[in-house]
Amino acid sequence: PDVQELCDYFNIEDRWIKRLNETMKKRQDTKAEDLEKLYETLERARSPTGLLTVKIGEMESGRFIGKVKPDKEVERLARKFRLDDPVASRFTELIHRRKKDGEIDRMHKDLNTIEQHLRHCKRANALATLLVGKLLEGEVDELPDLTEAEQVMEKYRLDEDAKSKLREIIEKRAEDKDSILVRVRKHLDNCT
Repeated sequence: PDVQELCDYFNIEDRWIKRLNETMKKRQDTKAEDLEKLYETLERARSPTGLLTVKIGEMESGRFIGKVKPDKEVERLARKFRLDDPVASRFTELIHRRKKDGEIDRMHKDLNTIEQHLRHCKRANALATLLVGKLLEGEVDELPDLTEAEQVMEKYRLDEDAKSKLREIIEKRAEDKDSILVRVRKHLDNCT
């Protein structure tokens, strides 16, 4: 009945209702959390049916994580950067996945680098959504560390716009960030 309610609410086709029902029978221990997460996720989808098919695949492969209580560090970052609930939920999903996979060091590194990036951006919600999405979907293995870029920001007293732009450049050109920082330093030295 819960599966049918979800599918009725999002106007899901019968064949996907059956497949979701079969999948949920194998996930009785997490059914309530799974359904809650599906409601949250499908609510924002342009095509709920299309996204549901992806989520069913994640469930079948063991990669889907239902609604979980937010991690303390995620709650701290959500307060600090005023992240919306859906963004914090995706962030929590990333942290939970890292813990589940036994990647505690990687989890801490993700938390630190995401916080670095959020410190130097104009729209924290949008950036957090983008960065967490890239990590969850496997588009990138890790985010570029901004420690050296932050040293440049501090040394040359860059304004907020310049910090945001430098952060963006480092994110997009992570593979050659060292050479970029050398050029930025050289340029800034010539300007002062």
